[in-house]
Amino acid sequence: MRKLILFFTISLFATGLLVAQETSVGVFKGGVRAGLTASQISGDNLTGFHKPGAIVGVFANCTLTDDLRSENRKSKNINVELPDKKVAVNPKSLPVFLSLQMELDFAMKGSHATPKQAGVYGTGKYTLDLGYVEIPLFLKLCFGNVVEIELPGPVFGVNLYKRERDMYGPIQGRPNMKWYEFSFMAGLSWMIRGHHGLNVRYYNSVLPVRKPNWAVHHPIQQQYNSVLTFCYFYQF
Repeated sequence: MRKLILFFTISLFATGLLVAQETSVGVFKGGVRAGLTASQISGDNLTGFHKPGAIVGVFANCTLTDDLRSENRKSKNINVELPDKKVAVNPKSLPVFLSLQMELDFAMKGSHATPKQAGVYGTGKYTLDLGYVEIPLFLKLCFGNVVEIELPGPVFGVNLYKRERDMYGPIQGRPNMKWYEFSFMAGLSWMIRGHHGLNVRYYNSVLPVRKPNWAVHHPIQQQYNSVLTFCYFYQF
């Protein structure tokens, strides 16, 4: 079942690339991204983004609009004073437009107890490792291909694995994670040189990723993934 879902998501992404390339109002671009994650599980009585991980993926985007500013806006030069000279900058040289982006990512998530937290809850040690294949889809407000505000958008994920351990090894009898995840994300990107850029995002699931279960030694409440990501990307 999961292999079928993965095949469907990959096919959907590939189809999206073709559609974007054929119907793009503006420029079509693609790229790769990789970085680090810091995550936690809301509802597990442990606080803080203490679980490190990684994220890798590919993306495609296309321009949806022309410059959103009024055409009647006066194109008056602004004089900017530098240490050794004055430079005239035309505001029209920095267009503002909307872009649509879709991705196919693999992200590591989960939860980790610090030594202090582990002592308070009597676990001695606790780690929950999770892996997801995700498809984010969102709009970007772009300022001249320099700064991009990633507006809140949906993310559909498929859970690939779950490993839950304490000081005695793998924890048995805990309820499994749901096979799917539905979350929302928002972020900020900026180009640092040519095709190279940096990105920071926040993800939070809007549906529980694990069902409550009170028939275990430690009660399981409704749990949600919360993730911060810090990525480098290369846009072709």
